[in-house]
Amino acid sequence: MLAISLFLALTAPHEHIEVARLKATIEKLALFNTRNTNTPDLGEAAVWIAGEFGKIPGLKVEIMHYPIAKANRIPKDVDAVQVIATLPGDTDHRIIISRHFDTINLGADPFTARAPGADDNASGVAATLECARVLSTQHHRNTIVFATFSGEEQGLYGSRALAERAKSE
Repeated sequence: MLAISLFLALTAPHEHIEVARLKATIEKLALFNTRNTNTPDLGEAAVWIAGEFGKIPGLKVEIMHYPIAKANRIPKDVDAVQVIATLPGDTDHRIIISRHFDTINLGADPFTARAPGADDNASGVAATLECARVLSTQHHRNTIVFATFSGEEQGLYGSRALAERAKSE
C-alpha cells in the first residue's frame, strides 16, 4: 500500500486522486462477510472488482481462473479467481501494479467467520483501482497490468499463477 500511495503522490496531481472513491472501495469490499479464497464470497468480490475496473476506459479486464490443490489453509481443491486489468502501451513490456483482495480470519472457521479485510487488503485494492483510473488518462510506452490477487493469504498462489501464465505466454 505504501508503495502505491507514494507512486500516486509522485506521479499524479493530487486533484486527480479521489479520496472519496478510495474510501468507498474499502467500505464496499469490507461489506463482504469474507473474501476467503475457499468461499463463494471470493468470486462475488472478483465480479465486483472486475466491474469497477470495467468502468475505466481503455482497460482490458478479465477474471482469471486458476486451480489451487488441497494444501495448508486450502481444505479441498479450489478453482480460484482473481482480476487482471491491462492498460495497453506501445510495447509488450509490462509493469505490474498489484494487491491481493482475499482475506482470512485465523481465529475462526475460514468459511463462515467475518473477515472484512479493510486494511488487509481492501485499502491496497482501492489504491490499485485509483492508480488504474488516474493512469488510464495518460499514454504509456509500457503496458501496465493491474492485478488483484487471491490465494495470497494461503501461500501466494494467485501471484504465482499469474507469473506462470506470463512465463508461458
